[in-house]
Amino acid sequence: MNVFVSYTTRDSHINSDSLSSIVEPISKLGRPFIDLLHNDSIDKQKRVEDELDNSNLFVLLESESIQSSKWVRWEVNKANSLGIPIKAIKIVNDIPLLNQVVAAFPG
Repeated sequence: MNVFVSYTTRDSHINSDSLSSIVEPISKLGRPFIDLLHNDSIDKQKRVEDELDNSNLFVLLESESIQSSKWVRWEVNKANSLGIPIKAIKIVNDIPLLNQVVAAFPG
């Protein structure tokens, strides 16, 4: 299963270090794609589009600034149009702990 992770770095607690901490729990579901960590392509936007097109699950990290990101809105709309299931994880002051990520995906 391919898991696309959507987020914005407009919130200071969402960064490469904090995103790295959720790779392992999300890997239990399948192969995660986190743009900031996994996108080594020359055409970065094309890679994001391709990864989203080939995803089976969309994980939205819902932080305070998520509504002001046009890219996140585009990703959510695209996932909806492709019929990809969306799972949101609320982010308040920090990236979720391992047990919070696991709890978001029962069964």
